[in-house]
Amino acid sequence: MNTGSTIVDIVVGVLQDRGSRVLEDSENSYDYVMAFFTAWGAVSTLVAGTIFLVDRFKWSSLLRSNASDRKEAYHVVKAKINRPMLYAAATNWRDYAALWNYIPLIILGCLLVVSWVLFAVKLA
Repeated sequence: MNTGSTIVDIVVGVLQDRGSRVLEDSENSYDYVMAFFTAWGAVSTLVAGTIFLVDRFKWSSLLRSNASDRKEAYHVVKAKINRPMLYAAATNWRDYAALWNYIPLIILGCLLVVSWVLFAVKLA
């Protein structure tokens, strides 16, 4: 969360500085900033919709269920995941799921590096 806010703060500041000036007395413009946040909202809506559709049609509404329904739906989801094509690199579904856990860690690491680089560039 802090990494993302650091990156967004710096990007918004750069966009504000590079925006067109409406008045000559104005030091900053918010045209690019508004476009950035509009695009950010569109991407967020797309991600939320994707999560909803995956939960609804692939995971049998597992994210929206209570504890007892989740236990029943777990076996359905496990059966959907338990396909031979998904097991090319893993011997069981836990290994397959564990492999996917590295993706968010890699993304987080990349965002940390970007945050540090942006901070160092803007600090200098």
